[in-house]
Amino acid sequence: MAKYSVQDIRTLALVGHRAAGKTTLADTLLHKAGAVDRRGSVDDGTSISDFDEEERNRKFSIDTSVLNFSHKGKQVYLLDTPGYPDFVGTALAALSAVETAVIVISAPAGIEVNSRRMFHEAGKRNLVRIIVINKLDADNIQFDQLLANIRETFGKGAVLFNAPIGLGAKFSGVVDVLRLPAALPAGVATDVTAARSQLMDAIVEIDESLMEKYLAEEPISAEEMMNAIPKAMVEGS
Repeated sequence: MAKYSVQDIRTLALVGHRAAGKTTLADTLLHKAGAVDRRGSVDDGTSISDFDEEERNRKFSIDTSVLNFSHKGKQVYLLDTPGYPDFVGTALAALSAVETAVIVISAPAGIEVNSRRMFHEAGKRNLVRIIVINKLDADNIQFDQLLANIRETFGKGAVLFNAPIGLGAKFSGVVDVLRLPAALPAGVATDVTAARSQLMDAIVEIDESLMEKYLAEEPISAEEMMNAIPKAMVEGS
């Protein structure tokens, strides 16, 4: 078993409302990272995260699962928490064990009670917060309206890192907002130029030298921006 230094360890908790897809996301991450040969499924009872018989019968998480995988030289410890309000105590306890809270939001359902609560609880604990917009392949998604609602609810620090290519049945992937390709693929679901401007504003806010270059309209490389992102996330900008 590989040994990792403290600097190479990441701890995250998947939190949010019930049925946002946290467990499916956890199972997918395990599979994509090569930790398991087959992606587990909540629906057919093969989920790695929801392994308890009661969870498999009910098809939702009751307790927090601790999962782990390696990715690009980092060891990731992932806590998949229940989203039902009845089990919120378990989810809150998980926040005490991690440095990053990943708030999973269902794109068709939008911002729900537990999503809002867990975002603010993570803020009280000074955790890094990431929002994942899930289920982009579902029907009836109003993506720009959802983005507006997220920024209104969680603040201007909620900026887009990846923009979906297509929605619903046409969803086929994402575009990196910071490192936009020369030719955008057809069907990008939002104005990525405006999204990139918002993202850059949020990043340079915490770095005086980048801010000076930005205001002077001097070029800033994607690498410079990437290097500043961890600090911007820690400080909540």
